[in-house]
Amino acid sequence: MKDKIKELINKEKIMEIVNKVKEKTPIYTKKVISKVKEKAPIYMAKLKEETCKLKENAPIYKDKCINYVKNNKKQVIVGCVILLVAILLLVVSVPSKKKQEITQAKTPTQVLSVKETVLPGAKLATKPEKESEIFFNFTAVAENDFNYQIFYTIKDEIWYSPKYVVSFAGQAGENTYKIKIPAERIYRIRLDFDAANEAITVSDIYLSGDQEADLNNFEDYLFNDIAKKTINKDGSLTVITKSQDPHIGYYIK
Repeated sequence: MKDKIKELINKEKIMEIVNKVKEKTPIYTKKVISKVKEKAPIYMAKLKEETCKLKENAPIYKDKCINYVKNNKKQVIVGCVILLVAILLLVVSVPSKKKQEITQAKTPTQVLSVKETVLPGAKLATKPEKESEIFFNFTAVAENDFNYQIFYTIKDEIWYSPKYVVSFAGQAGENTYKIKIPAERIYRIRLDFDAANEAITVSDIYLSGDQEADLNNFEDYLFNDIAKKTINKDGSLTVITKSQDPHIGYYIK
């Protein structure tokens, strides 16, 4: 009895929906027809305009095509040959696919057990490759807290890109930082000091991990918006920053 009652209730609901659709259909139909009538002249005018343009420019394009064929006969012939070969390959490959589908349909389905055996040269999806790890290390002495930015390049290019930057908060006092750089190889690196009128001393700068490099030769650095720079007796570098874009950059040879 319960099932029959449910069926009757569902039928009543379906009939209600059908009646509503029948009731609303003429209204929506009229709205659609009125919109089509309203927009039709605009689209017809645009179509006529585009048709006139095509008719006007057709001779020009025709002459260009003829001149191109005359001046590039060899290229046109080669292109036609490639097109014919592609069509032939496509025609030949279609029957073979059909045969393959038929043979697969005839073979009975089997439950396969998954094994971890891998053919030579293949790689298991469950064992991802190790990501490259490059770390930028340096020690800094600063009077105040401010942010550092490390710009780097992944190609042997001249300019730095905003895409390749790592930002982090620096702290007052003497601190040693080890920052991970998400790259397989670095060609140029730049240490930005996001503060003006600051005196910062940096030392012990080097790359570690998958790429190693000693970056302590401060005579080879490029300096930007640095009011004063001093290479100290202990091998460290002290800079006083300006207000625009203070940074030191190094090209890793």
